[in-house]
Amino acid sequence: MGLLVIVALLAHMPNLSYSAWQTLFGNLAVRMLLALWLLAMMLHAYLGCDAILKDYVHAPGLRFASMIAAATVLLSLTAYGFAVFFAWH
Repeated sequence: MGLLVIVALLAHMPNLSYSAWQTLFGNLAVRMLLALWLLAMMLHAYLGCDAILKDYVHAPGLRFASMIAAATVLLSLTAYGFAVFFAWH
């Protein structure tokens, strides 16, 4: 689905100049959609890490510490992504 949106977007933008991209990503609706996509990807990554760690890490303390580390990294990346998406004017 996302690939179809990108292909349609590129088909409707014949000149791929910096100003065209700046105009596109300056739109609040596009930034909100990117933020939702980022949240979905980070949730997907977290659930994947959870499944992998439950399968392969059997010590409860190590599993808990690994999940905390994964959650910290993913939350940091999400915060950075939001800062990038909403810093563009």
